[in-house]
Amino acid sequence: IMEPLANFRWKSKKIFKGHMVSGYACGLDFSPDMSYLISGDADGRLIIWDWKTTRIFEQIKA
Repeated sequence: IMEPLANFRWKSKKIFKGHMVSGYACGLDFSPDMSYLISGDADGRLIIWDWKTTRIFEQIKA
């Protein structure tokens, strides 16, 4: 007999808003310590996000 785990938790998705090119980012990567998410788009914009808060940490135009 199998039963579900008692401590099941729903993991919510993180939403990062900032790129305006076709509604999606073209590339993603994490900082070595996994505290930042880096994304780039077709306009040559690089956005560095704080992973915990999902807020923009810095924007760079390439």
